[in-house]
Amino acid sequence: MNSFDKLLTNISWMYDKGYPDFTIKEDREALYDYLLSIGFPHSDVIELSERFIREAEIDDDKMIKYKGEDGESKEMKASSAKSMPKDHPAKIEYDRMKGDDGEDEPSGQKLSGPKDFERQLGDEPDRSSKSYVGGKDKFDSQMSNINKLINFENDSDKETFQNVS
Repeated sequence: MNSFDKLLTNISWMYDKGYPDFTIKEDREALYDYLLSIGFPHSDVIELSERFIREAEIDDDKMIKYKGEDGESKEMKASSAKSMPKDHPAKIEYDRMKGDDGEDEPSGQKLSGPKDFERQLGDEPDRSSKSYVGGKDKFDSQMSNINKLINFENDSDKETFQNVS
């Protein structure tokens, strides 16, 4: 089960149908509220919202205008354009209108295996750096908030959880 399937399983109780219908504003809003409540960054939820709205706005009957390989202006229904191969000019225009530039991840150096995660002896993180301190502060704050929400059965469990950081 991938992460998205797990997410849908976790939130299915929130919807009358048992799953979100992203064409319904209330279903989208419930998803956004849930994502914020589990700690997703606000900017990521806004980006997701904008993407859903753009996708919902492209009606299957909408005519997609594009330039053919011969340079001539052409049109195709969105329903056809979205099913074309990735390199087809109509599909490229449809994806552009939808806000999908086709690159899910930035291209770069690929990982070669476990050795990519090894560090040299003495190669410790700079614990005084701004990013390290900021990240630790955020983590400590989130752990504190979680600690307040959990009803521990005993003080030993509470102490063990507090010592995670």
